[in-house]
Amino acid sequence: MTPGVIVGDIGGTSMKLARLDAAAAIRARHNGPGANIRSAATPEQFADALAEGIGVVLADTVPSEIELVYLAVTGAGGAGRARIAAAIDAGLARTPLAGVARELTDDITAAFLANTEGARTGVLALAGTGAVQAAVCDGVLVRRTDGLGWVLGDTGSGTWLGQQILRAVAADLDGVGRATALTDAVVEALEIPRETQALIGAVDQLKPAQWGRFAALLTEAAASDAVAQRILAEAAEAIARGVDACATELRERGIEGELPLVWAGGVAEHCVPLREAVRARVRDVREVAHREPIYGVVQLALDALRRRP
Repeated sequence: MTPGVIVGDIGGTSMKLARLDAAAAIRARHNGPGANIRSAATPEQFADALAEGIGVVLADTVPSEIELVYLAVTGAGGAGRARIAAAIDAGLARTPLAGVARELTDDITAAFLANTEGARTGVLALAGTGAVQAAVCDGVLVRRTDGLGWVLGDTGSGTWLGQQILRAVAADLDGVGRATALTDAVVEALEIPRETQALIGAVDQLKPAQWGRFAALLTEAAASDAVAQRILAEAAEAIARGVDACATELRERGIEGELPLVWAGGVAEHCVPLREAVRARVRDVREVAHREPIYGVVQLALDALRRRP
């Protein structure tokens, strides 16, 4: 019998929380707004959103039954960990779970472990609000590339793709860039006049994570628009290099045969031309279907419970 556990998958686009029952099955769920404090929310907003979500999944249960809160959060694997941990503690302090054990990790391993084959070793290509490629060996993250955040990298992410689109549209409107069908699509989406200053005013109001809304425009434009094709090609090259680097890491650890390649994230799911372009550039991997990352967080939480004395 599994103790009471709350798990969470928290990124720039959404916050997904769930409560597990004694059989480790998901019983209560909450889907909230994005809460990545690097691109979508302040620490205070993060804490508020977490407290609200915990309140939802705690409904109809006794808080004292919860023994572990296990959260996988975008950006929690390195430089941003301390800020994220502080925001989590602030959020939990506003709930009946203030004193409950909590564990924090980034969302990378969880995304890989959510694959439908139960594979615990292979390569992850995550392209969502952010982008990272990773090598996972027996359920442990052993190598990562990119995941640098929207200022330094995240090439191929929704944020990056959206930024490239907006820059291309700005150059087109400014008369110094190549004409692109993306311009009319962005102008229509923003409901603004077809002029540079109107674009500046509209974009100034957006948080970086919201740039990703324009990434969907590439799927249709890629068939005939040279600017869209250039953006996709640059993204695919970067992701493919990362996948190859992660595959090399696993080969050097003695892993043989075709490696499972797990795609995760909204861009990976919906931007078929990007996936196809990456697939054409990599070798010795086989794509494995995946479920939503919350199921990978469940696996990590169960692993954590098994390690407890």
